[in-house]
Amino acid sequence: MRLPTLIALLPLLAALAAQAATVRLMFERDDDVASNELVFRSHASLDDLANNVIAEPDRISPINIAGSFSTTGLTWDGQQFVLMFERDDDVASNELVFRTHASFDDLAGNVISGPDRISPINIAANFSTTGLTWDGQQYVLMFERDDDVASNELIFRTYASFDDLANNLPSAPDRISPINIAANFSTRGLSWDGQQYVLMFERDDDVAINELVFRTYADFDDLAGNLPSAPDRISPINIAANFSTTGLAFEWTADPPPQPVPAPASLALAVLALLAATATPVARRVSRRRGRA
Repeated sequence: MRLPTLIALLPLLAALAAQAATVRLMFERDDDVASNELVFRSHASLDDLANNVIAEPDRISPINIAGSFSTTGLTWDGQQFVLMFERDDDVASNELVFRTHASFDDLAGNVISGPDRISPINIAANFSTTGLTWDGQQYVLMFERDDDVASNELIFRTYASFDDLANNLPSAPDRISPINIAANFSTRGLSWDGQQYVLMFERDDDVAINELVFRTYADFDDLAGNLPSAPDRISPINIAANFSTTGLAFEWTADPPPQPVPAPASLALAVLALLAATATPVARRVSRRRGRA
């Protein structure tokens, strides 16, 4: 292959490499105790996540979550982990808190990288936050209705920066998804994996197996319109009866974070095309509004 071809391929190959990620799954105790309230499980890929193939031993955080708050989201934004807490009771403002951690070790050890940020947001009384992600261009905050209705159960709100997220300064009108979530499931996490959005559902009741479901979407419009990109994936996981999932984050291994546009499939096709042209021939066990069990 000619040297100019290799040079031309470098940006494309770098973009593809940037999409490699470790998946971090967060669990919170359903009851309020004095410490060790969060557990983090790591998976090497989406396939491993869906099959509950664990990459390393679980990490138990020594965190003591305030009795009036619960974790409701986790994301990696290319520079730090952002951990989201929501008040369990419904008040008029200051319902979300964001805490940052510089690395996964710091997240698991509850070593904080900056002061907590309190959002002035007033969440509608019949909704709760159930996910947060950074997709390379914006933060996406997810809300789910607390009651079970036939459609329009999710709302997505976007923010251009972390400061805007912490100050509740949306970048666009809210998007209402027409999704009808099965009555015995709730959303428990949202993440961008470098190629697609991953939406996580957890069973509300405690069963012995198959407690998590993962649904993927190719872009934000498809997420908001509930247009899945593939069949749902059911995990065989058996979650401990006194824990619930409360966050999902894909930790990218390269900076800057992957961008939703162009799509990775397009990048891969571009690489193949360039090679062909130039190569020499040869996701309600616990509702935040009702408080913890």
